[in-house]
Amino acid sequence: MRRHQSTEIELSMEKAESLAEEIKSRCDIVDVIGRVVPLKKTGANLKGPCPFHKEADPSFVVSEAKQIFTCFGCGATGDVIGFVEKYYQMDFIQAAEKLADEYGIDIKSYLRPEKNRREKDETYEMNREAAKFFFTALRTGKNRCLDYIAVRGISHKILNKFGIGYADEQWRSLYDYLTAKGFDEKKLFDAGLLSRSKGRYYDKFRDRLIFPIINTRGKVIGFGGRAIGDDEPKYLNSPETSVFSKKHNLYGLNITRSYIQKSDRAILVEGYMDTISLYQHGVRNVAASLGTSLTENQAGLIKRYSPNVVLSYDGDTAGQNAAVRGSEVLYKCGCKPRILRISKGKDPDDFIREMGKPAFMELVDNALPFVDRRLCDMKRNFDINSTAGRIDYIKEATKILALLSPVEQDIYIKKISGDMRISEIALERELRQADHTKDKRASVFEHETDRHRRSELSGIEKNLLKLMISEKKYFSEFDNSGDVFGAVGKDIYSAIAEQYADKDGMDVNRMLDCLDYESAAAAEDMLSNIRVEGAEEAVFTECMTSLEQERYIKRQKELMLKLSVAEEEKEHEEVKKILEEINEIQKKIKKQEVSTHGREKGRGQEDGNKEKQ
Repeated sequence: MRRHQSTEIELSMEKAESLAEEIKSRCDIVDVIGRVVPLKKTGANLKGPCPFHKEADPSFVVSEAKQIFTCFGCGATGDVIGFVEKYYQMDFIQAAEKLADEYGIDIKSYLRPEKNRREKDETYEMNREAAKFFFTALRTGKNRCLDYIAVRGISHKILNKFGIGYADEQWRSLYDYLTAKGFDEKKLFDAGLLSRSKGRYYDKFRDRLIFPIINTRGKVIGFGGRAIGDDEPKYLNSPETSVFSKKHNLYGLNITRSYIQKSDRAILVEGYMDTISLYQHGVRNVAASLGTSLTENQAGLIKRYSPNVVLSYDGDTAGQNAAVRGSEVLYKCGCKPRILRISKGKDPDDFIREMGKPAFMELVDNALPFVDRRLCDMKRNFDINSTAGRIDYIKEATKILALLSPVEQDIYIKKISGDMRISEIALERELRQADHTKDKRASVFEHETDRHRRSELSGIEKNLLKLMISEKKYFSEFDNSGDVFGAVGKDIYSAIAEQYADKDGMDVNRMLDCLDYESAAAAEDMLSNIRVEGAEEAVFTECMTSLEQERYIKRQKELMLKLSVAEEEKEHEEVKKILEEINEIQKKIKKQEVSTHGREKGRGQEDGNKEKQ
């Protein structure tokens, strides 16, 4: 991370690199340096007195063609951003902002305000105290929320299990409670606990049944409030905050993830009451998507515990359409989605309270794979008893098949061919004509392997990260001074560092929770497929050797760049010095190659001896 302490701005390495490239493409190094250093044209380059050390004869060279500077006196070298950092004693972000301002470059998209750990911890504490307040309020005195709970049949045991509470009808009950504990009203507003009107703060949640939203790390990150009366909206949720993002979380997963993992199946519902009702009736492998718009991040989160997902959304048209959309997202993320349909428009809560667990589980077991469901629903829109209707149905069906893998296509071609009394050859021809659909919708419905291709880790990255996760000593011994990891590797490394900074130490599930979908998918793939057992020390040594070699090669490239400037300037002594360093680096590289070859040969002999035995 690049950090500017005074403005508390952080940049990921990936964004920092992108920002640097844009600035360098828009800023002329000669113009920037020429404002503070008198430069004179000397051949292909410009020369002037070095601003970083005292010298009698100018040895500071600026290459307009390469957009770099080099001092042959003190060794300073770099690009336009590096110069501004060094000359004005700025950090990266300050230098970037200065150049962006001078050259009219909009860099807002690269910069993101980031709450520090202390501020996030304070938000967690606010939410925890608010949850305690709501919890106590439900259980203190008579309130109409208790009548609603009784009607819905929620037991006290379940109320306690999910931490359900009550926000009373008063405008500032929570406000008074939290401010009395010393919390700042502006921060309470930012945390989504208060609303504001005409400069006055008041409770966001009033006269509502409160569902704390808790992440898999056990921290309260937000709230959902169900209106008891006729107030609108029926459900009121916390806004996006520094600790809460709806698209990254699933309600109830903190309680139910072990059941999902054990049963190797997740039942995904729309909301709080469905989750609670199913759980109370013994269906424990359940979680809610906090609405009908399932996101890739949520799909990736549920996949950590099981790829087998049954969508049990409301039985009305809106719920079923949402289930179809959600199944596409799940499939795209490598899950195996099925769609459960409850008759007469009922939701899971209504059905299980009326019919019981066995009836509901029968529906779960008979839920159709999402492609079958889509084909089944589509069939209702056509008169398949007529020739024209069958043709129209087949044309639409092949558009769906075009989105599937070749194996899946083959299975469904056989199935549709039998149902529609048409040859497989004809269907395959129609499918080839529908292939353009796959290209058009690739961004919406892409295969899992395509995603992984974009987030691949190198072999060295996989081995190192796996070792760091398995044992802290490898994390401690790792030298991260060089640019070792790519974008995904950096995300995983940062998540590992955060875990080891925590007093509780490494928790793989918590670490995965800190990652976005692509990084989490790459990490899970790494943990599942990379095996280093019994050879950890050897693998770690080889990885570090390879990294050292890469650093030598990187330094060699830097020296070659300096060499080209020195040769242009006919700096013979400098050329000699650079060549000597290049020679030393090449020797080190060769020595490493010989050492590596020796180790590989030794292992080969050892393996041969084992085979003979």
